[in-house]
Amino acid sequence: MIKRILNHPTLMSWAAYFVQFGNLVFVLPLVLTKFTEPEQNIWFFLNFMMGIAMLADGGFGPTTLRAYSYFKAGATRIPKDKKEYEQSIKLKKSEPNYDKLKDLLTTTHRIYLIISMVVLLFLSTGCVALSMNLMEQAGNRPDLWLAYVFFVAYCVVSVSTTRWTSAARGLDYVAFTGRVNTFLGVIKTLAFFVLLLLGKGILWLICFNLLEALFKFFIVKNFVMTWFHQHVGKIRKMSHFDAEIFHSIWKTTWNTGLTFIALYIIGYIDAIIVGQFNNTKDINSFFITKRIFSFINGFSRAPFYSNVQRIYSISAAKNFEALRKKSAVYIFYSMAIAIGGLLVLALFGNLILSLFTEARLVTPVIYLIMALTLILSFHSSFHADIYLSTNHFPFLIPAGITGLVIGICEILVAKRFGIIGLVSVPFVASMIVNNWYPVYLSFKLTNWNLFTYSRDLFIFGFEDLAYRYNRVFKR
Repeated sequence: MIKRILNHPTLMSWAAYFVQFGNLVFVLPLVLTKFTEPEQNIWFFLNFMMGIAMLADGGFGPTTLRAYSYFKAGATRIPKDKKEYEQSIKLKKSEPNYDKLKDLLTTTHRIYLIISMVVLLFLSTGCVALSMNLMEQAGNRPDLWLAYVFFVAYCVVSVSTTRWTSAARGLDYVAFTGRVNTFLGVIKTLAFFVLLLLGKGILWLICFNLLEALFKFFIVKNFVMTWFHQHVGKIRKMSHFDAEIFHSIWKTTWNTGLTFIALYIIGYIDAIIVGQFNNTKDINSFFITKRIFSFINGFSRAPFYSNVQRIYSISAAKNFEALRKKSAVYIFYSMAIAIGGLLVLALFGNLILSLFTEARLVTPVIYLIMALTLILSFHSSFHADIYLSTNHFPFLIPAGITGLVIGICEILVAKRFGIIGLVSVPFVASMIVNNWYPVYLSFKLTNWNLFTYSRDLFIFGFEDLAYRYNRVFKR
């Protein structure tokens, strides 16, 4: 029983997110209690900056994950776009293509070396400028600037780890990455709890983050390399660069990377702008709400994204009936958890916060706009990934235009309308294209329409729920 749980991808992904939720439950109250408002704002802001740093991955993480899934399913090449995907023949054997898997692994070596240098350059220049206002509000303390130096190292290591986690997940070892994240998450939560109780500040927390990132990097890298040594043999040229593989994934990668930047602007430019406000209480209220939303967002994605590599493999085999069924089940669970989490937070969030701090969530109107924005973008992202199984990426232009419009409009409305203006802009702008276009393409690929999709979502979702209930409680 325990072994089955430890090897179940969804359960282990959920376990990792449960640990993150534990971090929210046990660590966030102490952060709110032990840190001053300026320190809290710096801590939350650095978490947002971590997301910007991860954008330097440029889309290589999800693109190489799909490539690993394709080659593990026996493919000989990666389709460059939807046209090549449609022209490719159905896979008749499931034997992994070990030669291509090896070439993919070595090709990513040079890629991630360049990515790490980009992260280092950005965090040492532009990100420093964005942090200046909050650092000045905290008194420009040397310990906070030293914490920032370690934060830069932490981001570089974390981005480098993406190379290895993408390989492990693409090879269908999601359960392993979930176990690692769960174990390290438990240690991290306990360590943060103790450090905060002892009165330690941001510097200590960032240093522990760096140690955790280094440990994760080496353990996941060792796992992937062990798998390759067992199935492929010793890899003599780790720097070997396969130009064919690179060209197959490059177009989708740079489109994905630029789209991620646009989506991050859509999702987080409000946090960057709020970080420049003078009212620390408004900053604090918004940052706390945004931080909890990010936990709900990540936790709710577990059912879908812990199985996304299977969706890619099913799509590679062009089994659209299975693709519809599996996708409907995963989306059903993710949407149910997200909506439930947001409702619970709306009803009890301030009550729980009152036990630890005077800080509160944003006002109900702002909360509602933020929640609807999250749900709609959350839903469209699933369908974008279903369509991306073709390795065709048509989302750059709509996401880029939307991100540009949001960035300009939020700067214009910030001073006049404040936070309510900032959260209204992405809600309205995303409704124009981003929230429906990926759904439309996914429906077209899988032969869904609104009626059959809604039907499948509930029928397959509740069927799977009943099946799992019977397995657990009616043996």
